[in-house]
Amino acid sequence: MDSHEDIRHHVVHKLEKAILDAIKEIGEEEPELYYKLGLEEYKKIIEEEKHMPLIIKNERSLKGIGRVDIEVFGGKIIVEVKVKDSEFPEAYNKLKNYISFYPNAEHCIITNDNKWIIYNHELKKEKELIDIIKELKEIIKPIIIRGIKIIPSTENIRKLFQSIMLFEEDLLEIFKNSETKNSALFEAYSNIISRLYEGIPKEIAIEIETMWGTGDPIGAKINPHTVNPYFGKFKGELWLVIPNLQALLYARELLKLRHDYKKDGLNLEVYITDVTGKGAYYIYKEKREPGLIKLVDVLKFIRRKE
Repeated sequence: MDSHEDIRHHVVHKLEKAILDAIKEIGEEEPELYYKLGLEEYKKIIEEEKHMPLIIKNERSLKGIGRVDIEVFGGKIIVEVKVKDSEFPEAYNKLKNYISFYPNAEHCIITNDNKWIIYNHELKKEKELIDIIKELKEIIKPIIIRGIKIIPSTENIRKLFQSIMLFEEDLLEIFKNSETKNSALFEAYSNIISRLYEGIPKEIAIEIETMWGTGDPIGAKINPHTVNPYFGKFKGELWLVIPNLQALLYARELLKLRHDYKKDGLNLEVYITDVTGKGAYYIYKEKREPGLIKLVDVLKFIRRKE
């Protein structure tokens, strides 16, 4: 009998195959959308059998609860892996404990690789999979089309923001910094990740939003799919982290989003990266390591200097 870790490896492989099939199908049916979503890169990663950045073997432990075996698309799908069928009731009870920590989850899966059962967010059984890869593809495809959620791991952050390094000098100019460091964005996001996985208070939730996808990135994606699931359910502070360039391009819309949700009772704050730590020095007169800085404070600082 395979071990739990062996089974988890097999499950991840099937998920990768289903994602690859979904990506290829999108490319055939909607080539313009395929390239707009940047799916060519992910197709290449899977085909070359490199580490798949959209699936993780989750290492985050939920205090007093445990840890989900696999997250897909930042928790859009969560998977609990078991060795035997007789362990499925235990897995279902674990999902009941996990689900409150995943407000964006659309599907939950219990599997031992031979048997796959799919549940919705309310943990009502949707179906038991028969043609596993094909049926997983049918679940995964609409999630990809709506816009892929990137797992906030250090490796993914490096890949995700690699292209934005081209604009680093422009971003640094905002913070009145002339010393460009090639790894500055990675260092900043590494700092974010350390806070995410090393004891960030439970009263704070963090969503890193790439603004990739179709249509209006605020109205069609961030508002309904990233922020709104927290509304009326989460009593802490929600940090929405946006890549610097996109945050500046959509500053007006993001500030309106922040204002509207705060007015209605959700404590939403929009952050960008302080790529060297000098942003905090100029804005707050504080010495800090690279990390996060509030978008609203950056904009106030820029206006004061105009």
